[in-house]
Amino acid sequence: NDSGKWVPHVMYSNNSKAFDVAFMGLKFIKTENGKLKTTLLIENSFDVISNIGLTVRNTTAERFCTLSGSDDKINWFVINDSILINPSFDNINTSNTFMLNFPSSNYKYFKLIIYNNNKDPFDIKDVITKTPPVLELYSLHESMQNPISKIQQKDSGKISYIKIIQGQTYHF
Repeated sequence: NDSGKWVPHVMYSNNSKAFDVAFMGLKFIKTENGKLKTTLLIENSFDVISNIGLTVRNTTAERFCTLSGSDDKINWFVINDSILINPSFDNINTSNTFMLNFPSSNYKYFKLIIYNNNKDPFDIKDVITKTPPVLELYSLHESMQNPISKIQQKDSGKISYIKIIQGQTYHF
């Protein structure tokens, strides 16, 4: 502290392990696929998701879409009513994935309506979701375990000599 006295404190080390992002397939059906619009009904098999990826054959066409969620496929609630889909082509692969990000949601079903505006629809091959990187965190309140120290003590008259030997780094 300001007066030079030692103050107890807690050390925190971010002892975390990161796991890679995973791409998981989602069940979907096209209920409509024409020049006016494409409607996808997507089933969510996860607790919470915050993105949906569309794997489409290479294209540079742009479309707007809306995304709604439902738990019963009868009552639909808007999530986003103006998403621009603008996939970029890939010079190596014949298809690519465009990700639609939205606030975390636990709806059982999603309805994606792509407005084609009298143009040909996208050739959608798959619908996926991307899981975020998972961090396995250790408790902040976990007490630190210091390595075992070797202590030697010598007494001589009115003086005691104490020698502490530390084989590893030690937090005091």
